Amino acid sequence: MAKLVLLFSLFIQATMAMDYYEQTYVGEKTQPNYFGPAKPNTKYNEYKGKVEILEEMENQRPMTNKMGADLFELEHYLQNDFLTSSKCPNESLNHHIHYMRYLYRLVMLSYAYESFIHYSETLKKMGVEDHSCYVDWKTFLHQCQANSEEMKKFLRRSHAVVENYRFILPQDHSFKKYQQTWNEQLKERGNKNPTLARMRLYCEKNKVACKLNNVENMKKIMHGACTQDWTFFKNVCSENDLLFGMSKTKLPTDLILSSNVANVLNDQGNAKECLDRFSKLNAEKETSYAVWIKMLPTLYYYVKENLPARFLQGRLFLP
Repeated sequence: MAKLVLLFSLFIQATMAMDYYEQTYVGEKTQPNYFGPAKPNTKYNEYKGKVEILEEMENQRPMTNKMGADLFELEHYLQNDFLTSSKCPNESLNHHIHYMRYLYRLVMLSYAYESFIHYSETLKKMGVEDHSCYVDWKTFLHQCQANSEEMKKFLRRSHAVVENYRFILPQDHSFKKYQQTWNEQLKERGNKNPTLARMRLYCEKNKVACKLNNVENMKKIMHGACTQDWTFFKNVCSENDLLFGMSKTKLPTDLILSSNVANVLNDQGNAKECLDRFSKLNAEKETSYAVWIKMLPTLYYYVKENLPARFLQGRLFLP
């Protein structure tokens, strides 16, 4: 019986180790451009999650040939690999590696939901009766093709949130006055309006005229923006994305650490270190999602100022 328990324990440990191995080693790696004269040899660094050119590493330590390579390799290991792995060992990272990616997806889905709510409310306040930004969330969530059990649970929980959402314009709402307020916001630099920020990013990326004081032009711009954002949301909730640790911005990590779920990640006392390592490790293979990186600070400000403190991660953050 003792042997059976031992074998089962070893099997579980080996299976968990495979999670780290698959996330770190398996798959095609981005190869750096080589501009040197003779030695394009490369080496994969499992701690940084990227391929490094050996010649460039040697050029960073010109005294290597005179003083011995072993000494410099030890110094590099102690300064980089050892410090990284000691703060978050492979075993600790492997323990939550899939859950971490799920949480980053969750933050982005929740903030994307808040952005859609703001888009639709803004257009309705403008007097737009029908638009592609308006969606039946209950129907839309059924389009998500989740694979993991965690994401399937999230989708089931989300239905209760979206079904309870209602937006009704006040009886004394004036479309004219709101349009005037909107035009004043156009003059403000650094405005924290998510819909305004999204339209400007769409115009910038797609090189279109950004005449935001015209409702018809706004409708066209928001149609393009919402189409892109619906695709993003659907890909993430279907786990068909290249979203890992959002390494270009620290905000998602901070949001995860400030939530209750941080207690789950911190069972070994190194939640922040492991989230940082997860983000850094996967930086080379994730898509940057530049629009969302720029949108996140604006959405964070909007959520912080307009929702109860318990919804700092957004209303759909339901781990």
